Amino acid sequence: MQHDVRDTSPVVERPLYTAREMHRKQTCSVSGSTLPAYDLDPTTRQLLEENEDMLYRINVLTRELEAAKDEVQVLKTTVAEKNKELDTMREKLEGANMTAWDASGRVINYKAECERLNAENKTLTENYQKVCSELEQRTEGIRQDMERLRVDSARKSMTQSVEQFCSEVLSVFSSVYLIVTTLERCAVDVANRERALENVQKEFSTLRRYTDSVRRIRVDENGRVNDVLSAACKKERIQSPGDALILIRWMVAEGLLSGMRAVEKNLQSLASLLASGGKATGGIEENVASSLATGTVGRLFKRPPK
Repeated sequence: MQHDVRDTSPVVERPLYTAREMHRKQTCSVSGSTLPAYDLDPTTRQLLEENEDMLYRINVLTRELEAAKDEVQVLKTTVAEKNKELDTMREKLEGANMTAWDASGRVINYKAECERLNAENKTLTENYQKVCSELEQRTEGIRQDMERLRVDSARKSMTQSVEQFCSEVLSVFSSVYLIVTTLERCAVDVANRERALENVQKEFSTLRRYTDSVRRIRVDENGRVNDVLSAACKKERIQSPGDALILIRWMVAEGLLSGMRAVEKNLQSLASLLASGGKATGGIEENVASSLATGTVGRLFKRPPK
């Protein structure tokens, strides 16, 4: 529907050439055209600018529409040509033979062969889907079995570690108990001088033998001792029960060696005193040496307060 916009347009209310020209400055609109500048009110100027913009847009759309029409016409022509080619191919196929012969002379029916291949393809697809389903089920079963085996292995490993730790602690305990019992018998009665020196020498020999045993307890894991001691000095976390066992072995062995070295020195001093003969001060020195040895061993194996 068309409307006569000149009846209501603000441009019509004022004659175009009756208004007095203010300045002959040329202005450029959006479309690039130049218009003389007149004394127009803002509403009229805005309407003129909008009208100029709409005209420019209409021209652009018109050009695009013409180009699109040309493209549509080309496409229609192409479609018509392809349809003609398709009709020609259909006519040729309708008159073609449905059978042929292979190199061996066997007659091949195209339609039957195509149906056979389609049936085989369908069968292969069904078999493939069935195999994939079975494979997924087996994979899920294997994954669950591996998860159970992993949990069982972790529990078994933890149980074995605890059992090994307890076994090692018991072996260390038996050695420590034997050495402690021997140390308790190192007290020498000097009332009988003739047998005192013999007892001291015998206990001294026994003490040396057990000192070697304690050293073996300490160096069983010599390759890891330095690393474990370094981590313990830094107050780092113990990595495994084996490291805890190494640390316990080292502490027990070092405590025993310290006490046994002190007892060894006391026995050496006591043997020297007994071998020197019966001087007037000998009895006093023997009592002092015996007290020192007893006090040292007592401090070493004294139970900590609860």
